[in-house]
Amino acid sequence: TEAAVAAYEKCAEVNPGYEFGYIGAGLLHWDEAVKIQEEAENEFNDKKYQALVDKFDATLEAAIPYFEKAFEITQDSGVKISLGEYLKNIFFRFRDKGESYQANYEKYNEFVKANSAE
Repeated sequence: TEAAVAAYEKCAEVNPGYEFGYIGAGLLHWDEAVKIQEEAENEFNDKKYQALVDKFDATLEAAIPYFEKAFEITQDSGVKISLGEYLKNIFFRFRDKGESYQANYEKYNEFVKANSAE
């Protein structure tokens, strides 16, 4: 995972306007979080379950800066909407952690609503 993130970061270093390096790193964290969530769903030991939930939260939160940077620089409206969906979902998960999380949830939720075809 670390080597893959480093490779995605290298893409961004070589071409800071190339959003797919950031997207790749964000998706790597997202996919890892999904795997951890699935593992937690099958864990019956409360202590182990909570440890997995904590790891899930940290892994999911690690995707935020990559998705936000890609959202900021992409010129493709479809990609931007997809990134908005990821960010909306992540910030919804953490909305009780503070006002900035709630505000970001609302920001990305409104963006997706305003820009998605009905």
